[in-house]
Amino acid sequence: MAGGWTGERIEQVHDLWREGLSAREIASRLGVARNAVILRVHAREVQERPRTTAMRATEVEERRRTRAIEREKAEDVAIALLKENLSPAQRRQFEKDGCFEVTGGRTGKRYRIRGSCRVECLDGNGGCVCRLCFYPRGGLAAGDVMLAQKFALELFESEALWVANKIGQVRCSRFSRNLRRLRADQASRSLPAVVPRLVV
Repeated sequence: MAGGWTGERIEQVHDLWREGLSAREIASRLGVARNAVILRVHAREVQERPRTTAMRATEVEERRRTRAIEREKAEDVAIALLKENLSPAQRRQFEKDGCFEVTGGRTGKRYRIRGSCRVECLDGNGGCVCRLCFYPRGGLAAGDVMLAQKFALELFESEALWVANKIGQVRCSRFSRNLRRLRADQASRSLPAVVPRLVV
């Protein structure tokens, strides 16, 4: 193009581009090379990018805040639903320790559900023998996962054990025994409970 690119000509390229014409079609209409059209379109996009990026960052941050609020609401609803489906004893355990015990529907074994992917197989004294890892698909709230684990162990124990990843002997067995001894000592001496709530 002999006369060079004027502001009006560049604006014309962008208007045609926004209408959905291809670079080849714009080039033939204006009598310029296709690469020149692509260069002008790209140059404008680069100039506008910082403003667009700042707008995108704001939108992303707003979406992130919205998702966090929705996730928090989902967690609250999930915990309320979980508490509705726990027995009174399980509810007391959950409110005190953040976990509860379940009896397997087929074998009668005891399990402690601690959350997300933390299910402990218990021995006769309540000590942890091993851990199981199984949970439903999807990004569910922790309360929903715990409720699904409870139902799975009570109603479909064999199937739950079949799909669960088993993590062998763990330290929690010794910790549980020591904690039970300490609590028994406190109860026998009528001392106030000072055992900290530790997550294993």
